[in-house]
Amino acid sequence: MRVRKARIDDSKEISKLMVDTIKYLNSKDYNKKQIKVWISKNTVARTKEKIGKRKNMFVIIDDNKIMGVGAIDISGKKITGLYVRYNRQGGGYGKKLLKYLENYARKKTVNGLKLYSTITSFDFYKSQGYKKIRKVSHVVEGIDLPCVLMTKKL
Repeated sequence: MRVRKARIDDSKEISKLMVDTIKYLNSKDYNKKQIKVWISKNTVARTKEKIGKRKNMFVIIDDNKIMGVGAIDISGKKITGLYVRYNRQGGGYGKKLLKYLENYARKKTVNGLKLYSTITSFDFYKSQGYKKIRKVSHVVEGIDLPCVLMTKKL
């Protein structure tokens, strides 16, 4: 298991990983309209664009496959995304990738992080020391996506 920076040529695999995770896991907590709009924001083209713009997107590799992807905005002091393959949840990939992002932030002299957790991931982040601040909602193309603002001191 190792973590490295995401590359443009990872885009197809990362997009599929995110879409499948949204489809198969987040659909337990979000309705069909919410899932549809969320998936539409994670196409291969958008993933390429995100990798190109963000210098702080990382993947966790095991058995020569991408098992998860995470991104961090150092200037905004926030984790902007963390996905693990839907069929590999509980394998330690999310925990290891999150720790990597936190350590990366520490090296950049960030002393605390915030994130917007999905309903699905709330318990995971809580188990990793993140504290709930308040429930919030992201509006994407007129569709509400409820989430929880959380923070952690590093």
